[in-house]
Amino acid sequence: MRRFCSLCFLILLLASAHQSNPAWSSVKPDRPVIVIPGILGSKLCERTTGKVVWGDVWSYSRIRELALREEYDPKQLPHVSCGLIEVVNLLGSFKIHQYDDLLNTLSRLGYEKDKNLFLFDYDWRLSNRESARRLDEFIKQRVPPGKIDIIAHSMGGIVAKLWMAEHNAAARVATFVTLGTPHRGSASTFKTLDGGFGFWQNLAAHGVTGVRETALTFPSFYELLPAYGRCCGFKSARSKDDDLFDPFDSQVWKRFSWVPPSFVAGQRHAWLQRTLADANAIAQTEIPQGPNVITIVTGLIPTPWRVPPHGSNTRPTSAHRDRASG
Repeated sequence: MRRFCSLCFLILLLASAHQSNPAWSSVKPDRPVIVIPGILGSKLCERTTGKVVWGDVWSYSRIRELALREEYDPKQLPHVSCGLIEVVNLLGSFKIHQYDDLLNTLSRLGYEKDKNLFLFDYDWRLSNRESARRLDEFIKQRVPPGKIDIIAHSMGGIVAKLWMAEHNAAARVATFVTLGTPHRGSASTFKTLDGGFGFWQNLAAHGVTGVRETALTFPSFYELLPAYGRCCGFKSARSKDDDLFDPFDSQVWKRFSWVPPSFVAGQRHAWLQRTLADANAIAQTEIPQGPNVITIVTGLIPTPWRVPPHGSNTRPTSAHRDRASG
């Protein structure tokens, strides 16, 4: 887990506007707003005991517990979402801020939780289609009728987009703000699947292999694959040009050395084929017409935009970089 610059940008933007307009303190928001976090941004707890498995300082040491089977009932999983990760306490006063600054800023702007501020946490391992279905239920049960605004971070923007597109809900949304949402996927997804979450996180998780094999069971990860032209290509010693490939082609995945053998044959490979096909369809889904769309990307951190693996059975290495994301 980490602090996201796109959130910082929005916080600075809102705080600056608030300070320069004292009258705002006496003006109530026009509409309810729904905040949707990104991948890894919701807590996951044991269904039976309520114990936090993901969302505290020990999260990465428990990552393997979250692996999903090929076939599962989303309503019967042993872990359920249990709130946004607002802040992670380390030692004493040391903290990792997640969504607390954003929520505090919205509070200063007049939003009140469960009145006109609604926080949608979800199981970020599952397909965004399933999360969109749950968002639809959440809004129908919890949010008053009428127009709403949405602030969605990272993958949360994909959840909201699918909700509007597949549940005929775009007419309800006045303003749709996305913060660093990879609308066309991200080459960084391959980097995560190849190398895990980072040195210290992998160390806490007892090795990159377990992190990788766990992440590969999450449908949501495949729904973040790059889906734009010339995103991915194999490097060849015989040619200076990349041998472009489709990241949603399950046969291509047999060429990656870091893909576990169980994913290239049998039931898990059949699952991979279905998951990639569904992820490709999700990548082609556009934001419906109607809402006022405000897209904020992270322009401060270079992000890979091309995945050029070196030949067959090798890992994708993100050599080409740009300063745009989303």
